[in-house]
Amino acid sequence: MSFVLEGVKITFSLAVLGFLIGSFIGIFIAFGRRSHTPLLRYSSSVFVEVVRNTPFLVHVYFFYFGLGAIGIEIPSYFALLIALIVMNAGYMSEIIRGGIGVIKTEQVKSAEALGLSPFQVKRYIIIPQVLRIVLPPSLSQFAISFLATSLGVVIGVKELTWRADFLQARNFLSLESYLVAAAFYIIIVKITLLTSRFIDRKVFKYKITDI
Repeated sequence: MSFVLEGVKITFSLAVLGFLIGSFIGIFIAFGRRSHTPLLRYSSSVFVEVVRNTPFLVHVYFFYFGLGAIGIEIPSYFALLIALIVMNAGYMSEIIRGGIGVIKTEQVKSAEALGLSPFQVKRYIIIPQVLRIVLPPSLSQFAISFLATSLGVVIGVKELTWRADFLQARNFLSLESYLVAAAFYIIIVKITLLTSRFIDRKVFKYKITDI
């Protein structure tokens, strides 16, 4: 079991790092798409379109085999991590951009007219609305990122699916090996999605329906 749990640890580390770093980059891309500078706006849009319209497996192959072909050797773990970061940056930028888009100028101006400071405007007007929109789909994106780590098996990353393959090849217990792997994927994804629903129902139960 420790062999499988080590795979879960690697899978989880890839999913978390890929999601967090990708989300951080996604913030800048989201603002880039809303920029008044044409070069920044178009380059950000091209990045998002490329990421969203190409298979994730192609990204994995590009960073591992493609760059390797021109002498840039990246270890399999980091090649998969970079691919996850790029994928999450593309998708999270759209989620974040949608959250920013719900804030109307009239709301900010009204708050300022009532005497709220810039900090109070962010604290009471902007942040609650952006979080309400962004957090649930962000956790769903994390679940997608977690499942996408399984493609690391094609470049030899010793994550959960790779270890299931190894066990079935050594012990010829195909059904048992893949059922155990599937169980771990299901448990972690379900916990993520249940957390998303809990946040949506409890933390954001008082929603503004007309903004």
